[in-house]
Amino acid sequence: MRARPRSVNETPPDAAAALAAGSVTAWSTWAPYIPLLLEQGGHVVVEGSSYTAGTSFEVANRGAITSKRPILVDFLQREAKALDWAASHVDDYSKVLARETGLPLTVAHWVAEKGKRRAAPIDAALVLGQREVLDTFAHAGAVEAKYPLSEAFMPGLVKLPA
Repeated sequence: MRARPRSVNETPPDAAAALAAGSVTAWSTWAPYIPLLLEQGGHVVVEGSSYTAGTSFEVANRGAITSKRPILVDFLQREAKALDWAASHVDDYSKVLARETGLPLTVAHWVAEKGKRRAAPIDAALVLGQREVLDTFAHAGAVEAKYPLSEAFMPGLVKLPA
């Protein structure tokens, strides 16, 4: 009988060292680690974009949402402009990313090209998709859903389903 693969949670530097040493056989990771590993002879076994929408969120605590709402709205508007610029100026953004992070330019370009992000409204369809994600993780025992999902989004910026 074949042994079941074991999953281990490690920080990216520790996971990279374990992979290089051969003490793990694979690593589930994200940019910029993927292009760094590819440059070192690594291989992509499974590309995850077909498994997830790749949605990410900005996070703030409830107190900040209440007391610093104008600042948060201003930040989100500025971030949206910056994301639009980065997605439409990949070469320029790559140079900035390389300079600011110390990544090699080839890696920064890979990150900029593959990781084009855009701000999007939080609508009922997005919340429904997040409900599926939350339910999947909760069913697997990976998270405990302590609060209603509707409380996870900044009130007033989106009309949520009842």
